[in-house]
Amino acid sequence: MQAKSLSLSEHANRRFAWLLEQRGFDYWTEDELDSKIPVMGTRPDFYVETLRSGPFLVEVESFEQRSVFPSVGQFDPEISIKRMRTSVRHAARQLKPYAFLEIPMLVVLDNWRLVGIPSNVGFLRQALFGKLEFRLRLDVDKGILVGEPKLHHGIGQTLHAERKNYISAVAWNMPKQAYLYADPQEGQQMRLRVVHNDFAQRKLPIDLFSDEEDEHHGYDENGRWQRLS
Repeated sequence: MQAKSLSLSEHANRRFAWLLEQRGFDYWTEDELDSKIPVMGTRPDFYVETLRSGPFLVEVESFEQRSVFPSVGQFDPEISIKRMRTSVRHAARQLKPYAFLEIPMLVVLDNWRLVGIPSNVGFLRQALFGKLEFRLRLDVDKGILVGEPKLHHGIGQTLHAERKNYISAVAWNMPKQAYLYADPQEGQQMRLRVVHNDFAQRKLPIDLFSDEEDEHHGYDENGRWQRLS
C-alpha cells in the first residue's frame, strides 16, 4: 500500500514532533487536545508538558512557494519580513482563545521547502517588533539634528505590550545539518532559533530548549538586544 502523501503543514508538524521527542517532552496533537484542555474553537498544533517548566502550547506555521517570483538576482527583504509577520499573526489567532490558561505559548516557523525566506534573527526581529530605523533628535530652534543616532523599531510591529502579549516567543525550527532541498528525512535532528517576546505575560523559560545548538535572542532587562544563550 502506498504511503499517504503529507501536506506542507503536516511535514512541518512532523518536524516539530521530532524535536519534542528528541528533547524527551510529552505532547498531544491538535486532535488530542480534548484530553488535556478545554477546546475553545481553534485547535493549536501541540500541547506539551515538561517536568522542568510545566505545559506550553505551540502553533506551527509553514511557508508555501509564491506563485509570482521577483526577477532573477533580486531579493526584497520586505517581502520575507511581511510573510513572517503574516504567519505569526495567523498563529496568534489560533492561540488567543487559550490565553486564559496562563501558560507559555510558542509560535514555530518552519521553512522546510526552502522557498527563499531567510531564517536569520534580524528579519524575524523586524517582523515581530517593527522595522528597524535610526532616529536623531531635532533641535527645532536651531533647525539641526543633534546627538547620536539611536536604533528604534518603526512600522510593522506584530508583538506589543497591549497586543498579542500572550505570545511568549517565536522560533525557527531547523535541522541541525544544512540539507539541500529535500523532503524531511525521518528523525532528523532539529534545533530552534528562538526570539523571545519581552512583552509576554508568560515567558518561555530559556532553559526549556537548551540543546547546545539552540539559540535564544531578545531584549534584556535594560532594553538591549542580544543573544540570550
